[in-house]
Amino acid sequence: AKIIINDHLGSVKKGIVAGLGLSFCSFNMTVVFFSLAREGGAESDDWKAKALEGFEMFRTFAANSPWNFQHHFELLSAENHFLNGENSLAAKTYEESILTAERHGFTHEAALFSERAGLFYNYMDNKPRSTDAFRKARALYLKWGATRKATDL
Repeated sequence: AKIIINDHLGSVKKGIVAGLGLSFCSFNMTVVFFSLAREGGAESDDWKAKALEGFEMFRTFAANSPWNFQHHFELLSAENHFLNGENSLAAKTYEESILTAERHGFTHEAALFSERAGLFYNYMDNKPRSTDAFRKARALYLKWGATRKATDL
């Protein structure tokens, strides 16, 4: 989990430097907050509160601009279901987020969402679905041109 969290934090920092805007940084930070809340510990309630704040922000974004934000909201919904132990809903919503991102032409985000789904299935000890999700992520990263990232998977 630390590697994935560090990857998200790194992308947030790069996004801020590149001037990519609040929604990009907020989305990645919200994913990080859900991950930290799942790890437990003394601060898990604080992380959950921050995650839910971002989740609600993306609910509003998705309502106002579904083409650009529905897939983000779906992925955060999956992360929220995962956090709450609603694993069948989490699985369904991870898949929906991937399909929506693909349908809307956000290949790079479909790849990231497939990777998140792979981590979820791995955590659930569902090796076949985890393997399938990571394979899909790899294929999508290659389609997008992110050969280095695809190699890392």
